[in-house]
Formats: sequence, C-alpha cells, structure tokens
Amino acid sequence: MTIALIDCNSFFASCEIAFRPDIEHQPVVVLSNNDGCVVARNQYAKALNIPMGYPYFKIEKYLNQYGVHVFSSNYQLYTDMSDRMNSILRDCAPTVETYSIDEAFIDLSDIPQLKLAEHSYHIQARLFRELHLPVSIGIAPTKVLSKIANHLAKKYPQTHGIVDLSDTVRQDRALALIPIEKIWGIRSGRSKRLNALGIRNALELRDYKNTKLIYDVLTKPGAIIQEELKGTSILKVETTHSAKKSIMASRSFTPAITNEASLKQAIARFTTIAVEKLRKQESKAQGLYVSIRTNRHISLKSYRGYDAHLLQAPSSDTRLFIDIALNILARIYQPGFYYKKIAVGLSHIWPTTTQLDLFHPGDSAQSEQLMHTMDHINHKYGPETLKSAALSTAPLWKTQMNFRSPQYTTNWNEILHVKI
Repeated sequence: MTIALIDCNSFFASCEIAFRPDIEHQPVVVLSNNDGCVVARNQYAKALNIPMGYPYFKIEKYLNQYGVHVFSSNYQLYTDMSDRMNSILRDCAPTVETYSIDEAFIDLSDIPQLKLAEHSYHIQARLFRELHLPVSIGIAPTKVLSKIANHLAKKYPQTHGIVDLSDTVRQDRALALIPIEKIWGIRSGRSKRLNALGIRNALELRDYKNTKLIYDVLTKPGAIIQEELKGTSILKVETTHSAKKSIMASRSFTPAITNEASLKQAIARFTTIAVEKLRKQESKAQGLYVSIRTNRHISLKSYRGYDAHLLQAPSSDTRLFIDIALNILARIYQPGFYYKKIAVGLSHIWPTTTQLDLFHPGDSAQSEQLMHTMDHINHKYGPETLKSAALSTAPLWKTQMNFRSPQYTTNWNEILHVKI
C-alpha cells in the first residue's frame, strides 16, 4: 500500500494569493467570520509572528505597520478551489479521499516505487500551474505515516514540499523527530499520559512493547495509530463519507441585531444554508432547532432563546423548514435585546430513501423536483439566484466582511478581468 497526503499550504491565504500575484511574496492573513480572528497566514505573515486565532482588532495597527494584506473569509471561493483541487487529484490517482477542505488522501499503490517521486512532482506542479496552489505531499505505507511525512514536507524547505517515507530506515529517522502530541489523532491529554510512560516521540510509541497498556491509555483508535506507525495499513483510503448526523449554520453579527424583522431574514438565510447542506449529502431531516443569544460578555442584560421542533416525517424542503424556523423564532424572540449570534440546526437526519411513517410519505415529487431545480440553478448561476422570498433582496442585517475579495470563480458579476 502506498498512500499520499496532499495538503495545500496556508490554504485560505493561498486561494487569495492565487488571484493576486502582486502580493505573492508579501504577508497575507485571512480573518474568521465577522472579521473576528486570524484563521490563516502565509509564510511571510508567520515570519512576523502574527498569532493564529488572535482577534483582529487587537493587532490591526501591527498589521498596518508591516503592510500585511488582510482578507475577510471568502468561503465560496475556498470551497470552489477545493473542488477544483480534488478534480485534478482524481485525474492523478484512482482513489481520492477528501479529508478536509485543504487535504486529500490518494492511493498511489499502482505507481512503481521508482516512479513515486516523479509522479508526486507532477501532481505538485500541476496544482500550482492550473490553480496556483502550493501543496506539500507526504508519501508512506499508511495514513498516519503519510501525515507525518506531510508534516516534515511542510517544516523542512530542503524537501521541496515532498517527503517519501516508504523506506523503513527513513521512517525511523522521521518518527524520532515527531513529538507525541504532533501525531495525528492523539490529543494533548493523552500525550501527557504517554509522556509519563516514557513515550516522548512517535518512534518510542511505535516500538513500545506493552500494546495492552497503549490500548488502555489511547483506547482502540490509539492502538490503530501504533499499528499504522509500524507500517500496517488499517485506515484505508475511502472515496465515500458517512453522512453527518447533525448540520448547523450559525453566525455572529457586528453590529448586533435589534429587531425581529432582521432576525427573520437571518433565520431564513441560515435555514436555507443548512437545508442545502442536507440535500447535498442526499439526506433528509426530521428535527430543527433555532437559537438566538446576546453577547454575554458585553451586554448588561443577556438573553438566550432556544426551541426545537420534530417533524412527523423527514424532509429536505427549504420552504417547510423556513416556516418552522420562523414559528420557533416567534416563540423565543424577546424585544429590547441586542442579538449577537444566531444558530439554526438540523437533527434526526436520515438517508433520502428512508420512510419512517407509513401514513406520511414525506416530501412530494413536486417538492423534490423544485428543490433539485433550485440547487441546479444556484450551482450553475451562483448562490441565491433562486431563493425564498423570506430572504429578501435587501437584507436588513449584515455580517462584517470589510476585506472580502471577489468571488472570482462562482459569481459572474465578480469574475476576474484581465487587461492585455
């Protein structure tokens, strides 16, 4: 078995730089929702010791002082770039597992050992040529080892972004460099217990003889990690993922929302987002909850409203869920508060083929066709090309996105213009 982990370097920042070649060698950071905290930094920003997760307002002057380019999160762009990256990877390998928005495992077992380096450089070069995304590649016989290889490829520039741990001698040297807390799947609390056993790095964990004690400390996942460190492939590259058991859409607001009309629009928007995610994974939901709350750290008068509803049969009809969500809001809304955060969640999620009630078959054929048509049009022409009237064309609320870049690849009105 030969597995490679492809991981895009500073993915959010790299997506922004891909369309701004003028800032490729300058510091770049990306902020979280509502321009709250730093969630991505390129190498030049890291060199300025800009901390990850630090509130933007606390370091705004510092960023301006050093000419750091700041971007609001542009998730539509990042998701589309991720999809394009995975499409290229599917051309390069028979099996691709999308692990996260910026990571994918691929099966390279069909590539001869002598051709692995050449093939890996081809993948790396193609992703940069077609998407301008820099990636690191870790190659190994198992997923855990490929994670370690990828970590080393990122850490050491002399590797040129590719590390192959197929050779057992190289594995020994590499594992000795990896502290126990850096191993994929081992939490900090468990790493302290391993340290107490004299296990300080990945090599010592691999070679620890008392496997029963490792099982007691790390449970079954930890025992699997130890076997994978030994080169035994247990975690296979999977092309399918199990559907999420719950789905949530939430957002914080600046400034806070103070009236019911704005809350209705926001609730309708987040309900739409959640149900679209539901349909994308080919599921239906039976439960819906809505939560609204003030900023408990600032407001002298705090409040949190919450309520839920259970449908008779699972559904994936956005219209139905918006009606239910707005009814919940009417029950929990209290005037006179400054609402800082809203969340809409779906629960009791089932596959689309499930029928739980013999006398209530669920969504009609017309409903399912309408939702399919809306999804198709919105995918082709951009989000909210077709939407519920409850969302309104002129929102009464807004989130803070003072530095958002254009949605170059998903919005015709923001497509990149090139002067020749």
